[in-house]
Amino acid sequence: MFQFLEKFNFIPVLKTQAYTSDATVLGTEYSKLDNAHWITYLVPLGDFGTTADTDTLTFTVECSTAAASNATEVQVPFRYRLSGKVGANTWGAITAVAASVGVVISDTDNSTRVLAVEVDPAAALGAHAQADAKFVRLVITFSGAAGSGVLAAQAVIAPRYPGNTQLSAT
Repeated sequence: MFQFLEKFNFIPVLKTQAYTSDATVLGTEYSKLDNAHWITYLVPLGDFGTTADTDTLTFTVECSTAAASNATEVQVPFRYRLSGKVGANTWGAITAVAASVGVVISDTDNSTRVLAVEVDPAAALGAHAQADAKFVRLVITFSGAAGSGVLAAQAVIAPRYPGNTQLSAT
């Protein structure tokens, strides 16, 4: 029996794109929380373009009242894990991250890994002062020395009502 990913909603939220050292911030598309049990962003990490320990990408999560950038965006807490390198079937520890801190990934030994960022909708909504804040996105901030590379991201959503045709999460 085939399931064709019916239990999860997979949404490309950041198209594969190159970045250079003059990039400062890159945000994914927003995902809607009102029909989600949880949401996980998967970000494959490639080579940062240099090997300096100071080359970093900082990942944060924002919650908003609209599916477009606006003045209601608030950083919210999340959890993350970093996979082993390609070919290794391992994952690092699940780590909680405070809203204002984010997770900083350096180039040192982190290329060819996958970053998994998990957002609890209840925690995201609880961290925002407005009741209608039901959209989240992943935000990537580059250090000035981040060199160049390629990034993409996908949201994996556990929907409240799974099925062959998913409710919209955008």
